[in-house]
Amino acid sequence: MKRSFYTVILSVAAFMTIGGCTSVRVSQDYNKNVIFSEMKTYAWKDAKQKHSGDVRIDTPFNDQRIRAAVDKTMTEKGYARTSGRPDVFVAYTYTLQRRLSGTSGGPVIGFGFGTGGRGSAIGFGAGTGSEISEYDEGQLVIDISDGVSGELLWQGTSVSRVDFQASPEKKTAFFIRMVEKNLSQFPPDHARNK
Repeated sequence: MKRSFYTVILSVAAFMTIGGCTSVRVSQDYNKNVIFSEMKTYAWKDAKQKHSGDVRIDTPFNDQRIRAAVDKTMTEKGYARTSGRPDVFVAYTYTLQRRLSGTSGGPVIGFGFGTGGRGSAIGFGAGTGSEISEYDEGQLVIDISDGVSGELLWQGTSVSRVDFQASPEKKTAFFIRMVEKNLSQFPPDHARNK
């Protein structure tokens, strides 16, 4: 009995850990000819975020969360935000896409027998055991461009599943994780080693 109790507790803890932390997938692209180590200051390219047309995205809360997370992460990386001419401009785009997820559990076969007031019956059923579900996926793209020419120098992308029913605190944590994972790639590895 003691062993099964601990098994249940561990299973619940594992489920809560997996359910509470969705993974963030990241990628980057950049100009290999740029000397990123010379960049020390940044500014936001646009003082106000452009509307996407999606009411789930176009809230001041999302904009504040993303900008605060970017400012915090850039500062931790040693970049200073300036109101003068910066070395680089920072901009972001956030979009949502509907995705399908499927699982296959193999064939499922069921057999049943029952009796009632009017006689007996036999039932048989078969299925694939597959399950398809829909979910929303958020994609955050952060652009870093030259402070003089405006040329794109680096672009990072982070993608993760979205929970619209999450509390404000969990939404804030979600955007912090998206930004930190995204900017963990900046500056690119070749620039870090110089």
